[in-house]
Amino acid sequence: MNCSVTIVAVNLLLFTNFLYAGDGSATGMSFLKIGVDAASSAMGGAAVSNSSDASAAYWNPAGLADSDGMNIMFSNQEWLAGSNNQYLGLSIPTSKFNLGLTIALSGVGDIERRDERPTVEPLGYFSSNSLAMAFSAATNLNGNLKIGVTAKFLYEKIHIYSANGFALDLGLIKTLNFLNLKSALVLKDIGSMTTLNNESTALPTRITGGLSGGFDKGASHTFNWAIDVGKYLDSGSFVRLGGELVLNDRLSLRSGYRRNSENSSGITAGIGIRLNRYSFDYAYLPFDFNLGDTHQISFGIDL
Repeated sequence: MNCSVTIVAVNLLLFTNFLYAGDGSATGMSFLKIGVDAASSAMGGAAVSNSSDASAAYWNPAGLADSDGMNIMFSNQEWLAGSNNQYLGLSIPTSKFNLGLTIALSGVGDIERRDERPTVEPLGYFSSNSLAMAFSAATNLNGNLKIGVTAKFLYEKIHIYSANGFALDLGLIKTLNFLNLKSALVLKDIGSMTTLNNESTALPTRITGGLSGGFDKGASHTFNWAIDVGKYLDSGSFVRLGGELVLNDRLSLRSGYRRNSENSSGITAGIGIRLNRYSFDYAYLPFDFNLGDTHQISFGIDL
């Protein structure tokens, strides 16, 4: 095995985990931690109890049971160190189950390949790419309890080395009988990967509980809020909370706070615009360690 490639691969694994794993975990496929839609990200990523569009397949598959029509969503985010993340999701209601089909991509290119000898020019360039393809199903067991499951195929490639695997998400949402509250619990990324360049890959398995609610502030104004608290099974915990003011069902003003979540602890913000069947959302996401800021946009269509 080429020594220079081995050194680069190991360093890239460590660097990638640092970029995504603000909680201190040493898992692989860490892009699975990144929120997939700008609306939820702007609310600090608090979404396991209140997502019901195509993004619910990521946050909590049980949320798909609340969908009463087809929805398609595309999201793009310029992440750190030149990496880029995309998400495409489709929710499909049926008579018994509501279904979801999603694909998530993350990649970074033009990575310099070097060995232990210092040189002015790199030995070459390569890329790193990750993929998650998922199928979700959710149903309403009774008037107040919804359950859902997501099955994922995972793939990761760094230079010429690759690994693949499978994972499951299991979730439920309970509608409470007071104050329009919803509670949720979801266990995400239960599974395994094959080795990558003889290095084992542990998935970022985590359990998250959430609570959300909302109330009208007038004839045309609504305020929604949500809070999530979670724990990675091999590392630390995280907290996410956010609020949303909806004006005339067209304009949404959002803000949130997140603690120990993907290298970020602090305020998030964003805006959403809805015109009939179409929605546009934007999120501003600052990061710790002087890593800078990122921006996320999402487009949705009710079909």
